Amino acid sequence: MAAPTVPKTKTDTGIPNYRVNDASRIDITTCEHEFEISMARNDFSAETTEASMGGGFGGFSVNVSTSVSTTKSSAYKKTDKNFKRTLVARYMYPRCDLFLYPDDLEPTPELAAAIQLIQKTKSIKHLRKLHAEFGHIFCQTLTLGGRLQSTKTFDSTSTMTEQEQKETFKVSVGIEVTTPYVSTSIKHTSEKGSSESQAQSEKNSKDTVVFEAVGGDTILANNAPAWSATVAKCDYWRVINRDGLAPLADMLSQMPGYQQVKTWFIQAIPAMQQYIALDESREVITRLRLVAPLNGLYLHSKKNPSYYLGHNSKTLASPRVVGLTPDNFWGMPVWNTKKEMLFSPETYRAPALIGYEDSNVGGSLYGAEYNEEFATAEWNIVAPFSEFLTHGCRIILRTKPYTPPPPPPPAADDNTSPSPAATGGAPSVTAAPPTATQHMVVFRNQQGVFLPAMSDNDEYQYWRLLKRSPSARNGEAIKEGDEVRLCWAFDDQTTGFRDYVDDAFGRRRMQCPAELAGKVLYLKLPWPRFESLFPASGDSGTRPNSLVMADVAGVDPAAVALTVKPAEGKGGQWMYVMQDTTFRIDVVTNGGRGDAGDYMLSGVDQERDGQFLQLIRGNVPWQWWFMVSMFYF
Repeated sequence: MAAPTVPKTKTDTGIPNYRVNDASRIDITTCEHEFEISMARNDFSAETTEASMGGGFGGFSVNVSTSVSTTKSSAYKKTDKNFKRTLVARYMYPRCDLFLYPDDLEPTPELAAAIQLIQKTKSIKHLRKLHAEFGHIFCQTLTLGGRLQSTKTFDSTSTMTEQEQKETFKVSVGIEVTTPYVSTSIKHTSEKGSSESQAQSEKNSKDTVVFEAVGGDTILANNAPAWSATVAKCDYWRVINRDGLAPLADMLSQMPGYQQVKTWFIQAIPAMQQYIALDESREVITRLRLVAPLNGLYLHSKKNPSYYLGHNSKTLASPRVVGLTPDNFWGMPVWNTKKEMLFSPETYRAPALIGYEDSNVGGSLYGAEYNEEFATAEWNIVAPFSEFLTHGCRIILRTKPYTPPPPPPPAADDNTSPSPAATGGAPSVTAAPPTATQHMVVFRNQQGVFLPAMSDNDEYQYWRLLKRSPSARNGEAIKEGDEVRLCWAFDDQTTGFRDYVDDAFGRRRMQCPAELAGKVLYLKLPWPRFESLFPASGDSGTRPNSLVMADVAGVDPAAVALTVKPAEGKGGQWMYVMQDTTFRIDVVTNGGRGDAGDYMLSGVDQERDGQFLQLIRGNVPWQWWFMVSMFYF
């Protein structure tokens, strides 16, 4: 029999998705402790209540049996058993099923206020209050109708002794429920092959039966035929079955506007504040601020520069020869500013160390306003195999594009705006679509050097996020503000990498080259840098510093020979010092906007240091005498 179709069409009338369900049946659930009994009595499905169950419908028979089988040449056995088991039988008269999808729901004003309070206070007390008032779990599937419920409790104590010689002994105790009124039968079987068998059995049991009606006219609960007829009225329908359980936080995080609710809840738990939690899509928006190295970067001559790992689609990476060369006339060492390219391809799109001079982010001091430069330093870290960011976890590094704000609504007297009638309805104001995302990858150029780059295809590459601490262990939680490193392992990749060695197209290699098997590449900053500290001929300014991948696991600087174009025919390689890059990881909230637009700095003109304004100008005798007198006295 094919599974019934579950509707998934979003409704706009306030009525949830539903399905007619009039298949009457009887469910019997076996419970052995109070929690199972509570779930069964509160209309949770049998599959949800118990781990395993044997049952049938129509004849509504359930077999619960215990058997012991032993074979011994000579044995003496004494068994004392004391057990309490509850059977919950529900005679179901369903009328319809409701499907509560998160995108069709919204929190009640009371629940929304409780969530907002937790977000602001990050208090465990308010989180406990929310769970006390609204529960811990949410049922996504409800069945409405009526049901009669009977609960039978077995409380049994038994003592049994057996003595046998060279025989096979088998004992089977069965409990069989055969009717709605629950009849109990006990059977004992003794088999002997030879010699003699002695068996003594003593059993005391106590049964309790309770009936209860939910839905329908409950006054008629003791008259089942009369009661069942009243279930036809929708006014008498009640919830008779709950299924599709999900944590309340998971459901809320799928509702529009509440995607960060799991993070808010975790921040309210003191023991969990050490983790960087991921949302429902296993993502978190971060910034990676460069901690080391800080020498010789492209804003070295600017005031108070700060650097972040980022990507600006308008800025390209073009590694070139940088170093000291003798001046043609005086022979003095000067910086080489020629455009002599190091690699092929010569220019490509790549992540870089993006700097901000004196806390100026795209013309907005201290990032007070959200703009394009604000977003260039943001990364959407995806950890598909983790619940939290941990040392050694596999991640995907994607950009978080700038999302322009929605345009202002047209003025009432703006005659240039089309009327609602002309557009077929009321005018709507929506935000402009964000730019497509890119993700960090690694490729090998024609010289055989591995470089980080950016790609927009759907073949993601995995990176590893590492804590800088040498004592960090795999799986150790990464906290906000921790110092981290990035590495890339060949064994992690499932989509291969592009390789330009002996290839004009940059073929995609799905298999790791034999000479690179098991190797791990680390994100490094080369010295000398790949960009000049001074503008090259034809450049309007210095470029953000680009990076390189190297098989150097340590954090100390290490010399590595790189094959470069200018050295072809002269040994083919130049020595570069690889400096390990260390970043501080910071979480950016509010969908990547962080605290931009916050009242504290929004629209505030910053008063920067300036020259002291001299109040006394010129040479006025009486003013000079006055100042001298004040100084003297």
